[in-house]
Amino acid sequence: MRRPLALTATTIVALYYAYHIARLTLLPPLPSGDDTIIHISHCLYKGVDQYLHGPSQYPNFIHLTCHLAAAGNPIYAIWFIKIFAFAAAFIPLALLLYEISKKDPKIAIPLAAGLAAYGTGYMRTLADGSIFNLFSHGMYLASLIFLHSQKPLLAGVAAGQALTHYYGIVYLATLLPAVMLQSGRRRFLYGVAVGFLPTAPKWVTLALTIRKSGAAAVGTAEPPAWAIQNWLNYAYTPDLRWGDAAFYAYVAAAAVLALA
Repeated sequence: MRRPLALTATTIVALYYAYHIARLTLLPPLPSGDDTIIHISHCLYKGVDQYLHGPSQYPNFIHLTCHLAAAGNPIYAIWFIKIFAFAAAFIPLALLLYEISKKDPKIAIPLAAGLAAYGTGYMRTLADGSIFNLFSHGMYLASLIFLHSQKPLLAGVAAGQALTHYYGIVYLATLLPAVMLQSGRRRFLYGVAVGFLPTAPKWVTLALTIRKSGAAAVGTAEPPAWAIQNWLNYAYTPDLRWGDAAFYAYVAAAAVLALA
């Protein structure tokens, strides 16, 4: 009876999230949030040159993929963002719930209930259109699951993908103690390098921007203040009001999974 009870509890939570995430992403004509308009705009109008040389975090490689796939068609761009937003928000959470369901119900049920109660901030992040916050969280979560499954290379690839967003710096730092306690540390680092490759041009451009000589490289007299603020300050201050506390929920869940 223990396994069906855990599976039932986590399935209910998964269906609850699937409905509300679809209501914000797949069902409306446009996905929820003012940030979503920015993402669609980048998909349509920002190409390879802006990806390689722009000092902002956007467009990132996902925007570039959308740009190439949509080929200037706004309907295609909208549906790309719809599907991406739904997947980024739902799939990692579903994987976490699946991992939880394999454990004893006395662990699975409280964690599932906690995730359901936590949903306000999670949904607010999605409603605001901050889907890359959730994508970075999702990659972090995937890395934790792969570490739990003794797959350090895949864990590293997922952790490298988390660096798409500057919160990935924090997430990667929190993974290192778990990595050090396992074998396969070198494979994890190789995976991080592979996962980081699509994002590397953005970080390289940021480094050039911050350096004094980098101002000329990006065509500005001084390094943009917002770039330094966003990439360096916010990287260390997850905002609890807008659902970035998912980071803490994932850490707690991972600790329970590891110790159970």
